Amino acid sequence: MRCPSDVRDFLIGIDYDSIEEDKGHFTIRRKVTMPELIEELQGFIKEGHHFPQFPARANPTVIYAYDLNDQEDADIYGEIIKELDKINIKEKHNHV
Repeated sequence: MRCPSDVRDFLIGIDYDSIEEDKGHFTIRRKVTMPELIEELQGFIKEGHHFPQFPARANPTVIYAYDLNDQEDADIYGEIIKELDKINIKEKHNHV
């Protein structure tokens, strides 16, 4: 099992609402730790309109996630969504 502080090679697909087209899409590849990746993704999701890739009200959504270092099962979509959900739950509890 990997330690969260291990630097890994991630490939993430993100869809977003776009005025010019029905859906926009972009892929990011990052060589970072899991916490660093989650922090960046959380920024895209919460404040996507601050990033030049996204128009206002873009509603970015992670649609796939792979750990390119894992030769057996690179699909980490479930793990990414679980980590993002943990943050969302924690933030909701802090705002109550």
